[in-house]
Amino acid sequence: MPKAKSALGFDVTLADMEMPEMVLERTAISGLEWVANDFALTGAHSRIVIASAGQMFTNMVWHAPEDDFNYEVFGIHVGQDDRLTFINGKSIVGRFVDCRKGSPTYHQTVEMTFDGNPDRKLVISRGIAHWFGNLAGVVTRNEPMLYWAIGNDDFDPGIDTINVPREAGVEDFPAITVNPWRIPNVFSQLILLSQRLRLRKGQKNYPFRFKVGRRSVVLVKNFEAQRDAAGAAAAST
Repeated sequence: MPKAKSALGFDVTLADMEMPEMVLERTAISGLEWVANDFALTGAHSRIVIASAGQMFTNMVWHAPEDDFNYEVFGIHVGQDDRLTFINGKSIVGRFVDCRKGSPTYHQTVEMTFDGNPDRKLVISRGIAHWFGNLAGVVTRNEPMLYWAIGNDDFDPGIDTINVPREAGVEDFPAITVNPWRIPNVFSQLILLSQRLRLRKGQKNYPFRFKVGRRSVVLVKNFEAQRDAAGAAAAST
């Protein structure tokens, strides 16, 4: 293939511009896999981790350093592929259940234990339930890919998570219809704006949404009150 000299100072081909992500490890669930991050070393062990290809949409999650920090429930996204980089942490536990209608690995389960590693990310395709444990003090970067649909009863653009109790059996996980169409970048920025507005208008606590038959039930725990009560208890001792 002919090469063209670029302003970058090195030769670039069309194949270079279409580089797919490098899959490091696949699992028994289709769409659940470890993918390499691109990074530049700034020292023997330090690095700058470059943003992944696709939508420029990033969330950072910090898990409080309690001794036993585990997810309370499984989460399933309908319109979002998660791309999680675990910056730090040891012996993190992940459990996964494929809930996608029509998936060749429907209701397949996977459990893994791994250490944080900024050089790779875990891709969790929409419709795959996920739970994590042993996250005390762990920082994660999520670069989600967003998808849309028309008339998908499983999708709520305000709360794109369906939760399942962590003690549920595989047969209790719902069958989910996932959104099929990638959202253009310009619309992903509008979604980010709407999230920012909700937070600044007072929605501080993350909601939980459970699917009961055809109905959705939303519960919101008051984490601020929980934090304040813990602070008051500590101050009185």
